Amino acid sequence: MNHDERLSAEPIERALADELAKLDRLVQPTETPGPEWFDLFVEQGKRQARRKLVRDLTLFWLTAAGILAVYAALSFGRPMLFLAIQLAAVAVFPVVLLASGRRKKVTGRD
Repeated sequence: MNHDERLSAEPIERALADELAKLDRLVQPTETPGPEWFDLFVEQGKRQARRKLVRDLTLFWLTAAGILAVYAALSFGRPMLFLAIQLAAVAVFPVVLLASGRRKKVTGRD
């Protein structure tokens, strides 16, 4: 940087320093919460995650028990209806597989 460039840069640097000083005066410093606050925040998050996990697992097990109850009732009570449902499921599976394969995959990249 030669002498002429330094002379032209000095007013810009001075103006920039003045504006930064104004910003420092205008912006109120904020206090960072202490480690206790962060510990409490993490504990609350863990509790919420645990509650959600228990709720989801309970829903999963109740649904599975219902499906197994229907399965047992159909297979022992009405074996022909059970076989018809099984055949329909086997027939529908390839259609669902093909339909899901035709969806356009969105990757976010162009």
